[in-house]
Amino acid sequence: MKIIKVIPPWLIFALGTTAGLLVSLGYAHGFLELIGDKIVNMEKFPAGDVSEGAGELLENARTHTAYDHQDWGNLNCTLPRLNNPDEFYAYIYNRQLPCDKPVMVGGELKSHPPYMVGEKWVCMSKTYNIVPGRCIVLSFGILQDFSFDDDMDQRFNCKVYAFDPTIGRETHRRSPNIMFYDLGISHSDDEINTTKLARYETILKKLGHENSTIDYLKIDVEGAELGFFQDVFTNTPNLLKNVKQIGMEIHNSYTNKMSEVREKYWKYFQLLDCFGFKLMFSEINPVHNLRFLFRGQARSCCYELVWARARQW
Repeated sequence: MKIIKVIPPWLIFALGTTAGLLVSLGYAHGFLELIGDKIVNMEKFPAGDVSEGAGELLENARTHTAYDHQDWGNLNCTLPRLNNPDEFYAYIYNRQLPCDKPVMVGGELKSHPPYMVGEKWVCMSKTYNIVPGRCIVLSFGILQDFSFDDDMDQRFNCKVYAFDPTIGRETHRRSPNIMFYDLGISHSDDEINTTKLARYETILKKLGHENSTIDYLKIDVEGAELGFFQDVFTNTPNLLKNVKQIGMEIHNSYTNKMSEVREKYWKYFQLLDCFGFKLMFSEINPVHNLRFLFRGQARSCCYELVWARARQW
């Protein structure tokens, strides 16, 4: 199995690891990428050509899912109830789709563990037909880290629309391919204490992309993703037909509302599944002080997830 270079040469040099060298040479056969004390097991991101069973995995993922000719607003989705918290975490770790070309995009190198933070994963398999120069990326949640956006621009020549109303920056053009908006995503068009918010549909219309294919939808908005899910699934589910991959950090902190929030995520996980979005990648947040012990297992407030529609684009 050949893996696209996922670590730039400067990072390989900085880390000086054998695993990094293997990545730079393009070889990966059961190895672990080592980034400081953070280990990314490539088996977590199952590759389509690693076994004969991968084709069956993709075919199974296609069953009982929505089709483009259907009105997704009228789908009769069966939503299994969440019987216990263990099912929630089992879903997170049960990756359903293979990817033969996983690529790490963005991320910041730190001088202390976990050394690399903020990276995202994109599947560049031919299945998803992400074409340099024609790809469109929506990126919600920046803070001060534009590394994902810059990478999608500089490495893949994608048009990137970045959004964050919380960092004190006005709407501006960051590069010929990157447009930043002082605007956040929400379940309603609103302005709260000068923070401008808008629905997903409103934003697409603003950009003129309500009928465009979105190659990658990145959402890292500290819990506001629940509002996005609520609005899209309730009001405009057909907009998701044009989305190839969704990369999202979910947030479920150890609080008295943990169970309530978990139930909401579970409902949206099941709706994504019904609409044909299958979990392709998942990873626990590497920051150890964000973790807690729950039902005898180490859990975190935050998990990085990537869903993709099981179809040829």
